Amino acid sequence: MYYSYDPNDGIEFHDTAHEAQSRADDAIEAARYHAADSDWHWHENESEICWGKVHGKCQVTDTEISAEDKKEHPEWDFIREISLEDIDIPAAKGPNSGDGLQNKYIVTKSDGAPVNPLAEYFVLRLDGGAHAPHHEACRAALSLYADLIASEYPQLAADLRSRYKLGRGIEHAFSVFSGEVHETAVSKGFYEDVSLGFRPAHVGLWISLMHSELSEALEGYRKGLSDDKLPHRPMVECEFADTIIRIMDTACFMGLDVAGAIVEKAEFNKTRPHMHGGKKF
Repeated sequence: MYYSYDPNDGIEFHDTAHEAQSRADDAIEAARYHAADSDWHWHENESEICWGKVHGKCQVTDTEISAEDKKEHPEWDFIREISLEDIDIPAAKGPNSGDGLQNKYIVTKSDGAPVNPLAEYFVLRLDGGAHAPHHEACRAALSLYADLIASEYPQLAADLRSRYKLGRGIEHAFSVFSGEVHETAVSKGFYEDVSLGFRPAHVGLWISLMHSELSEALEGYRKGLSDDKLPHRPMVECEFADTIIRIMDTACFMGLDVAGAIVEKAEFNKTRPHMHGGKKF
């Protein structure tokens, strides 16, 4: 448990250090904003803004009073005991305590600088010595991380991809989710006829159904409709989703690397001329 304190709004408790620090940062920014106002000045209590970890909490215990105490103090309803107790912190798990979240590593900085005691780290093993599924999952997570930081930290993203020979995170995520989508379609009976014998015409049928989803998207957009299954979403949004789901399902069945093709095509499109060489639209 963590806390943050703003003398103007009081104390609040948080589940994570990030939430606590963010509220303290917001309080400081609010103080700066108001200080810039000609009718507002810095106050001494702004120095009280803080955040940290809660190590103890007040424990309140109410007990029924005895008949003897009731006679002596008829106005009493109960006796209240208040004490300060340490907050229980789960014991660190050892390396052989199961496959859940474990405290197996101690993180230090290479330059000897102190590590923020409230910081939390998660270690990924990236060499080939880990169990194969775990190894691939770690690499996929790092690939997605590189994708997400590339615009702000392009050199770090490039270094990660080069050192660990990473693909794009979207490729692995697309592949995994395509497998889930296909398993759902199979479990709902949409491949029962295919199990009796696959025919090329099946692919033609599936592609035509992709067309049908896009036609429904056009109709939903033209009429400004909400989706009938997910009414909190616009119909065009859900029909686009249905189209992608059908593409994922079919690509998984056919063993197509659609995610890899998306990445390559997107990169190729960056090299094409304006309007791709004179197309009208």
